Amino acid sequence: GHLVQAFPGSLLQEFYTTDGSGTCVAQDVYQGLGCATLADSASIVELLADAQEQRIKLEDVEASCGAGEFFVWRRDEVVLGCGQLVAHSLPSGELVAELRQLCCAAGTFVPNAPALFAYAERAAVLGGAQLLLVLESEDPERNDWFAERGFVKPSAHDSELLPASLQTPKVSVKRLGEESGEEAEAAIAAYAEEQRMWGGMV
Repeated sequence: GHLVQAFPGSLLQEFYTTDGSGTCVAQDVYQGLGCATLADSASIVELLADAQEQRIKLEDVEASCGAGEFFVWRRDEVVLGCGQLVAHSLPSGELVAELRQLCCAAGTFVPNAPALFAYAERAAVLGGAQLLLVLESEDPERNDWFAERGFVKPSAHDSELLPASLQTPKVSVKRLGEESGEEAEAAIAAYAEEQRMWGGMV
């Protein structure tokens, strides 16, 4: 059911816009986290272009979606957040994962980016990665956001695990293990429960 205030146009706004005008009480999860499909490519390009003020090539996003690297946050099938997880295999056989393009629609980063991040962290753990990497941006607040989630400058040992292409002072790392996987699972479960309670109205 839907709880809607009585004002002109409220029902139309509630049922035919993404954010609506009231609160949806439902059993279904109207927004969710999952792997991106090729059909999401154009939406991802638009989302990244709005956030980064630069145009990302559609063919590059399509290739990454086809490779299973992009994941998205959807509400009513509208892509409002995304991220890219790129695996790097080392000659030793070890695996590290790089998180790129973590992005949410304007005004939604604070409530929803943690769930996107948890999704990426869980995927990296399940994939067997020992480290999760990010590159520092020009935004100090964004760098602080990652630092609050355990990212630090790599130790001498961790630096040996980094691919040559990521041997740069801009890299921060988070060591992964069973505990980080459990934390990610808990964060995703809490997010899903919140969506069930409020019907995606975050």
